[in-house]
Amino acid sequence: MSQALYCHYCSDAPSSDKCDTTSTTSPACRSCFKQNDGGVLSRGCTYTNYGSDTCTTSGDTTTCYCQTNYCNGADDVTYAMTPQICFAALLLYHLAQL
Repeated sequence: MSQALYCHYCSDAPSSDKCDTTSTTSPACRSCFKQNDGGVLSRGCTYTNYGSDTCTTSGDTTTCYCQTNYCNGADDVTYAMTPQICFAALLLYHLAQL
């Protein structure tokens, strides 16, 4: 059996907060996650092993997964959202020029 994974845990924190840094673990925990849902942060553990660090975006929600202890800390989702923010800014600029 694999060793337990430690993840930061919190829910419903404003994105300006660093969220609670309480750690949680479970023998079944396979990935940590950090989610930004329209400016509200959540962190925790999931029982699915995503295999590598990855982020998904659907609407206003970006979720990032990682597989090392405490990897869902402070700025992971912020950095993951940088390309989307740049794309949106360029798109708005382009539309304003029409």
